[in-house]
Amino acid sequence: MHQVVCADAREYLPTLPDGIADVVFLDPPYGIKASAKDMSPIARADGRGIYQGVTETWDMESETRQEQLDFISWYLAEAQRLVKPSGTVWIMGTYHNIHDVGHLMLNTDYFILNDIVYIKANPAPQWRGVRFCNSIESIIWARAHGKGPYYFDYHGLKALNNNKQMRADWYFPVCRGKERVKDETGKILHQTQKPLALLERIVLASVPPDGLIVDFLAGTGTTGIAAALHNRNSLQIERDPRYIEAMQRRFAALQIPFELIVHS
Repeated sequence: MHQVVCADAREYLPTLPDGIADVVFLDPPYGIKASAKDMSPIARADGRGIYQGVTETWDMESETRQEQLDFISWYLAEAQRLVKPSGTVWIMGTYHNIHDVGHLMLNTDYFILNDIVYIKANPAPQWRGVRFCNSIESIIWARAHGKGPYYFDYHGLKALNNNKQMRADWYFPVCRGKERVKDETGKILHQTQKPLALLERIVLASVPPDGLIVDFLAGTGTTGIAAALHNRNSLQIERDPRYIEAMQRRFAALQIPFELIVHS
């Protein structure tokens, strides 16, 4: 069962009952409004066009730090409400937001199980300032309701890792080429699209067979595709019609049956 819901999560989530999900995965906006708004085009060193950071409007909605903290508190509360008592939550972020996420988790009933480092095999160079290249993102994996049993396929992941315990440093290339979703003009559609292989690992690690993973900031639907490829169920909520259309195209290309729900 795969549902794609075209809706604003703040309006649609209250219609859902508590405890429906085995896992909630979120890749929320980073909240880097100031730097994104003022960023001018930067020529790539190889001459192939212009490099820009995240400039989508959805990453610029928090006008103040308090608004960003309120947004993080909201999605943490909703994720906690949606998962089962034994459920877990994954949240991705950069240094712009992930430390606030972790701090707020530690002040609620969440219990952090691991912090994963997603190491980009082919990161974009750091063009502004004399700083290290931003070649990583962090992922927090947490029990949503304190300490207790939870699903983790330890042996399955070990088998995928040459029969060694899976480590918390994950190397994946960023989305490029055919994997990158583009619009009808050939322009990148979603600036922070995550690699499918990364979501597949998350699904295999923490979603039980036939379990449900929910992503209510779903973007172009990579979470649902990862679930479908491994016989898990998904519920994806996204408000941008462009991304919903991309999800439908991606599901159709892979012959994944899904139900489209337009919430008004």
